[in-house]
Amino acid sequence: MMRAARLLLAAGALAWAMPAAASHDWGGIDVCSAYRSSAPPGIDPASLPQPESRGAHLLTHYCTQCHQLPGPGRHTAAEWPAVLERMLTLMDVSQRFRGLMGHVRAPSAAEREALHDYLMRHALIALSAAPREPQASSFAARCATCHALPDPRLHGTAEWPAVVARMQRHATVMQRGHMPEHEIATIVDYLGAASVPTVRILGDPHGAARHIAVPPVTTAVEAGGAGRLLHLTPFFAVAALGILRWGRWRRRERRAGGGGGSS
Repeated sequence: MMRAARLLLAAGALAWAMPAAASHDWGGIDVCSAYRSSAPPGIDPASLPQPESRGAHLLTHYCTQCHQLPGPGRHTAAEWPAVLERMLTLMDVSQRFRGLMGHVRAPSAAEREALHDYLMRHALIALSAAPREPQASSFAARCATCHALPDPRLHGTAEWPAVVARMQRHATVMQRGHMPEHEIATIVDYLGAASVPTVRILGDPHGAARHIAVPPVTTAVEAGGAGRLLHLTPFFAVAALGILRWGRWRRRERRAGGGGGSS
């Protein structure tokens, strides 16, 4: 029971810290459905930066075991190390449940390093401070509810309409509300005016030259201990389910062992 209690505490601690995002069955729960308001829709592997690279293949292979495929632009270079560490620890804990929490494979040390480098190299480049222009108010209010505010120079003027349309579709799936057409037009106009049509910002491969991220706006679910505990109920339920399954497995093993000894 002490081992089971430690596993439950480990699972609870991970769940407390991680921004839950899962789309596949994990311990009997579809976490993406349960956490639709915080789990972004997945992307097509072909749309990943350098889709044929080792980092892209590792991201697709390991991350889609438990959730939809995230793009490296989901987080900034300042955010990815902590996010990746939580996900790797969760995979390690899942392995220790011997498949009871879902059959999850964990990457090797070399694969972890390659995945880290890929995410850092293609991470979201964020503004160092929120824009103060009056015409940027909708951009700052809407986009920061899901991620750090992107630098407008990440895309050219002609590219932003498609990017904003894709983000609106994601926001609809995540139940963040639907923007009226005039607000979408305002955001697109601001980003187009603030972007550089033919020049992109390129940070160094390790993210040292990137802008400091602006923290996303805290959602109502994340505010307050009681609300967060309620938000994490599925994770505690999954941990408890895993412990129950482990206990039943142990009892079956003991009965089988006892039967073999008596014969």
